[in-house]
Amino acid sequence: MPSSPPGIMTLTLADSERVAEGAIEMAEELGIKISVAVCDAGGRLMLFNRMAGAVWASAQSAQGKALTSAGFNMSTGRFTSEAGVGHIRLFGPVSDSPDMIYLKGAVAIFRDNVAVGSCGVAGATAEKDETCARAGVAKLMPAKV
Repeated sequence: MPSSPPGIMTLTLADSERVAEGAIEMAEELGIKISVAVCDAGGRLMLFNRMAGAVWASAQSAQGKALTSAGFNMSTGRFTSEAGVGHIRLFGPVSDSPDMIYLKGAVAIFRDNVAVGSCGVAGATAEKDETCARAGVAKLMPAKV
């Protein structure tokens, strides 16, 4: 029996692996060490990878960013200008979930204009984290001819 009803767009494990691979490739190009989390559309973790040498706190941050992006179907950098400068719990106790992290560095994954998941990255600056997340998600885009 399929895990999702027919016609429902989903993110597969293979998709998640490609996203993480793309994010890590970009991190290597930038000379940084990151953690990357890929979530499904409901914000549930599908895949997590922490590069050797990435700071331990990046593990939780990447997952929190991915959860936030999935919850709102958008880049975490779009919340406010403060989202990229260190307000980890931007909305404090009134946030949608205590596990959500409102820092720049996660992007939603769409297929045919339907949100199917998100990629969250942590370990470097907010801009570099988002660059890596976007590079990961780009791995799912069809090749341009």
